[in-house]
Amino acid sequence: AIYENNYPKLKDLENMQAMNNDGSGFAWIDNGKIHYKKGINLKAHEIFSYIKENKIQLPIIIHFRIKSSGILSDSLTHPFEISNNPSNDLEKICDKVLFHNGTVYKWNEYILDTCIKSGLKIPDGDLSDSKGIAFLCSVYGDNFLTVLNDSSKFVIFSPDKIKKFGNW
Repeated sequence: AIYENNYPKLKDLENMQAMNNDGSGFAWIDNGKIHYKKGINLKAHEIFSYIKENKIQLPIIIHFRIKSSGILSDSLTHPFEISNNPSNDLEKICDKVLFHNGTVYKWNEYILDTCIKSGLKIPDGDLSDSKGIAFLCSVYGDNFLTVLNDSSKFVIFSPDKIKKFGNW
């Protein structure tokens, strides 16, 4: 969920977690950078409390994962740093991140083809379609998301904008 004008309500976060309970993460802007926290055991009430206690400013993006690709692991909860080697860190400060709802098929083929053609290394750690797409956005640019023919929703969050792609 994207929160630009109002803060999340705890009950709404708990409802989202109940429906998508394979981990969570959230991102916000501070000092011109994107900050994020994520993990399998990061609960709705912890996100709510962290935002309140740390006086996090809007906008905030919060994601609750339901695993459709990749394994169940902390590093595969959202968001993903857009980088040619997306971080496996559960807390990070970076330039921009990707959130994704849906499943991208053949993502592993896209990554392999890109790495073979470009000479880039396959990203470290566990992989999923979402982490793979964050890698591919670093190679081809954000508009790579406009050429994916699937029913996914994507958000790219950077200090200067929130960009939505896909079927909203």
